[in-house]
Amino acid sequence: MNLKLPKISVSGIINIDTKDPNNSFLVQECFFWLMTSALGCDSSITGITGDFIANNSKSITMIQKLGYFLCKRPYGYELFGEPCLSASINADETKDLLPMIAVLCASTSIEAEFEFSKAGMYDFMSSINTMMISLGINTALLANKLLIKTDSVISGGVVDTIDDARLVFGCALASIVSSQDIMVMNINSFERLHPRFWNKLNSSSAFRFG
Repeated sequence: MNLKLPKISVSGIINIDTKDPNNSFLVQECFFWLMTSALGCDSSITGITGDFIANNSKSITMIQKLGYFLCKRPYGYELFGEPCLSASINADETKDLLPMIAVLCASTSIEAEFEFSKAGMYDFMSSINTMMISLGINTALLANKLLIKTDSVISGGVVDTIDDARLVFGCALASIVSSQDIMVMNINSFERLHPRFWNKLNSSSAFRFG
C-alpha cells in the first residue's frame, strides 16, 4: 500500500491513551504528535501519564538535547523551546524514534550527529539515511555515525519505507514542513499497527490526503 502526503498543518487537542507506557507502537505515535508542536503546529496532547514520562525518560532527554522540553499546558502537553545549533545523539538508546528525530533536526536546522555501535544498527541507520536523501536532505553515513547537515530543506519526494512503521512516522512528520508532496511507499505494516492514525491525522489537519 502507498500513500501521498501533501503539506499538512496539525492543530487542536489530540488524545493518546498511554495506559500501556511500554507499548512501542503507542510510544511512537505519542512522540509524533508531540513533535508536531515542536514544528510550530498548534497541537496539544492529552492522555500522557506520569508512568509514560518515567518509562520514556531517555527519549525525552534526547529531545531536550535538541532544545525542546516537555511542557504541560492547560489543554495538554507540548514540546516547547528553541532548536540548538548542533547536537550529538546516542542512536543506540531510542531506536524507534530515530527517523522522527532526524526529520525534526533537518526541519529546524539542527546539525546533528547520530552515533551508533550496536549490532544491526548500521542497516537501520542506512534506511534512515536513504529516507532523508529521498526527502531532499543532505546527509553523510559513516561506519558508526549518521550526519544530518543544514544546507538543504525537506522538499518532498518518493520514499520506500521498506514496510517499516518507524520510517512512515518520519515521513508523516516531514509532510508538515515539506515544500512538495511526499509519496510514501510500502506502508502495509503501518496500517496494521496503527489502524486509526490516518483518520486522526485527517481530523486534526486542514488538508485531506490519500
